[in-house]
Amino acid sequence: MKRAPAAKHSPTRRKPQARGEVTRERLLEVALDQFVRRGFHGTSMRQIADAAGVAVGGIYNHFGSKEEVFAAVLDANHPYRLVEAVLQDVSEDSLEAFVRETASRVWAAVKGRQSQLMALMFIEMVEFQGRHMRAVAETLFPKVLSRVQYLERGAEQRRALPDPVILRGFVDLMVGHLITSTILGGLPMFAQLGEDGLEGVIELFLHGALSPQA
Repeated sequence: MKRAPAAKHSPTRRKPQARGEVTRERLLEVALDQFVRRGFHGTSMRQIADAAGVAVGGIYNHFGSKEEVFAAVLDANHPYRLVEAVLQDVSEDSLEAFVRETASRVWAAVKGRQSQLMALMFIEMVEFQGRHMRAVAETLFPKVLSRVQYLERGAEQRRALPDPVILRGFVDLMVGHLITSTILGGLPMFAQLGEDGLEGVIELFLHGALSPQA
């Protein structure tokens, strides 16, 4: 009895984006540029529509207001989603390895885009008092805390600090590094540090500035 020929498997192809998805991505791309250059109040829905090559009414097929546009731009460009990926991907079972890997991945994602991200963050803080990012933190932080609680629980080298303090310290580390690298990165004393700048800041976070006492 003849066997049926084996089915040929063609390589998986990415499903083409629907027209609406392409338009939405174009609107977000244009809106990012407009918000960064003009600020939130200096940007109108018409300006976004004109720059994207769509009718003003076309924006409202995707977003109900300019604030919704901004929230979507922030969501698309903020590196917090990368932290969620790190939580799934990083297999290290030590807090130090997890911190180093997370910091390096987040920084690699924002490097070269610091000015854009800073502009979005300042708009978020000034215009919306951080409410969009608080909503993100309410979902993301419990996941990160559960990982921190798992890593090195009870280990001697782990200081007896509340887990939220460790998490907040790490957020302060990354936000502070973003701000100082954007504002001060061009100064010779900082520019010469290169990649060692982030490594040094991570060392300070993990081990402090003082040498261990004998």
